[in-house]
Parts: sequence; C-alpha cells; structure tokens
Amino acid sequence: EKRRAARPARRTPGTGYFRKSGVVSFTMKDEQLRKACREWRGSTYSTELVELRGKVGTILCSHPSGCVSVRFKGVEDRVKLPPSCLNLLCGPVRGPVLSSDEELAFAHNVIEALRSEAGCLAVENYLEEDEALECCEDAWALCSEEDKMRQGGTGMGDSVKRDGGLRGDQIRWMPRQNTLDGYDAAMPNGIQTLIDKLHRLRKAIAYLTEKPLYRTSIQLAKYPGEQKGYVRHRDVKLGSKENEKRRISCTYYCNKEWSPEDAGELVVYPKSRDPRCVPRHSDMMEERKEKARAMFSEEVFIQPKANTIAFFQSHTYHEVLPMNSPRVAFAFWMYGPDSLDLTFPGAAECSIDNNDQFENKQFIVLTRELRKHAAKGAEAEE
Repeated sequence: EKRRAARPARRTPGTGYFRKSGVVSFTMKDEQLRKACREWRGSTYSTELVELRGKVGTILCSHPSGCVSVRFKGVEDRVKLPPSCLNLLCGPVRGPVLSSDEELAFAHNVIEALRSEAGCLAVENYLEEDEALECCEDAWALCSEEDKMRQGGTGMGDSVKRDGGLRGDQIRWMPRQNTLDGYDAAMPNGIQTLIDKLHRLRKAIAYLTEKPLYRTSIQLAKYPGEQKGYVRHRDVKLGSKENEKRRISCTYYCNKEWSPEDAGELVVYPKSRDPRCVPRHSDMMEERKEKARAMFSEEVFIQPKANTIAFFQSHTYHEVLPMNSPRVAFAFWMYGPDSLDLTFPGAAECSIDNNDQFENKQFIVLTRELRKHAAKGAEAEE
C-alpha cells in the first residue's frame, strides 16, 4: 500500500506539540495502531507494540518523519511511534529530558500528601538558599511596580468583582512562556528558577499519576497588611463544565522576616474534599448544616515563611487569615481535563472535583473575624 506523506504531529487544544521531554500515554487500539503505522513513515507495527498499551513514557526525541522515540516505564529500549498513537499528559519542560529519581520521589510525596487525610503538604527550604533569596528579592521588586499590579478579584468571566471585600491582595499575572526557548528575558532569574522547578514537578506528577496536567497559570500576590486577607474559598467550582480545571494549587512564600505576630497564615480545610462531608443538591437543610460543620471541623495552618511552599488540591477550601504586615507569595496552578482521583481516605466515592452532584459554592463569605464577632453577639443575646 502506498504510504502517505508525513504530516506534522497532532495538536490537542491547549496541550502543545509532542516534543522532547513531554510525557505521553499509549492507549491506541490494535486496528488503529496498524493504520497509524502505515500512514507514518519510520514506524513499523509489531506485536511488541500491543504489549505497551496503557503504559506511560517520556518522549526522548522527534524524527524528521514526525515520529517520536519514547521511553516507557519499565521498558529499557526506546520505541519509535507516530504521535497520533499517543495521548499527551504533559508538554515539554526545561531541563533534563527524563525526571530524576529525586524529582520523582518528591512528586510521590506530594501525591501521597494530597491523598492523605491532611490533604496538603508544606515544605520548607524548597529552593537553595541563594536561589530563594534571589527569588524573594525579584518578587518584591515586581510588586513595587504599582502600575502593573491590580486589585485581586473573585468570580469568573463577567461576574468578577474587585471591591476588596472578599480578598485584599494586589496581583499580577506572570507571562506564559515557551518552554523550549530557554530563559525568558522578561522574567527575573530568581523567579524563573522557581517556575522551572514547579514545571518539572508538574511533569513528574503527570508521569506518576498517569493523568494529564496540560498547562499552568502563575500569579504574584501582595497583601498590604492592614488586616487584609482572603475568605474561605476554592480555587475551582465543583461540577463546572470547563475543559481544563485547576487540579493542584501551590503557594510559594517570599517573606524573609515573617514572624507569628505578623499573622496571615494559610488555613486549609482537608475535610472539604471528603465526599461524605460536602453538601449535595439533594440534601435536606439539616443535612447540609451538619455537613457544613463537618467540612470545616479540621484545620491545617501553614506559616507564610520565606522559601516555604504549600501544596493542596484546588477544590479544597482554604483561606488567608488577616495580617498585620505586608506579605508576598506566588500562586501556581496545574490544570488538567481529568480528576487526579486522589480520593479522601475511607471514602467509597470518587473525588468531588468532577462531580456535579455536589454544591458548587466557591466562596464562604463569613470570614474568621466576622465569625468571632457573630459568636460574641450570640453570647450577648443569651
């Protein structure tokens, strides 16, 4: 049969091209695989390819024909395949082609922490000391450019509000980068070091979970102090119909002289991702009240000290407590179309983030200070 001319690698919306260091999965059925191998020069069908179905690997290089060489988990030899046979889990990132053992071990710890009852992980000394110092200085320098900062908003699309009532920070978005073009001249080196390390973590998580994490967004936020904070909220709405959702949230702190008197801790509510504690649309009022109490019955406090990073699933409720002094942090979100299935321990159901049976309230407006005030008022009435 006459072969067709080679064609460029398939592009899935928002995923980028299949290139060196990208993470892919091989799921094509036998008949489709035979056809794809006939259509692409440089690839040959064999029964050994069938045995690789379901495996995840890393692209080592691409060929002039458009085919790519992939190193699959547990397979020593590289395999040459047409891109049309593969599903992209994570696009190319800077640095070595393969994730190191250290990177995979750290990603494993993050995954296990997100799956645990605590539901989050705080890591101190995330960057080397000199890298952290440079990153903090760069972050504060960017925050000093007041003309590029704007009031943080709540909501999505046309419903975004920027009145400072629910959140008190000033923000700026970091520009998107082509991960194949080296360092972006517009990005300070210290911040670039942090971003590259987080991209490599995203790649390792996609490799281990075998779930797609296509893209990211990065936000720099500065709170002025003055008892400003951010009310309880999720970083994503439950049951939303977006093709790609925030799956993992990361917060990196740049506060060199933080002390407990400064306040402004991050509070994570791990039970807010337990399907047994989250109110459903079908629940009666008393059930909803009981579940709401259970959902916020446990708290994890994370101190916003310099070079500390926090990880949690984006559908977990969290809040930033009011603070007494300025605070700067980066928020880094990993997006993907599928739930990571990091189910709460003991819950028989799947993760709540892709389930439209649950209430999708994104914000709990009652702040900690207002709750205290309301409690004092109730005591006075009694």
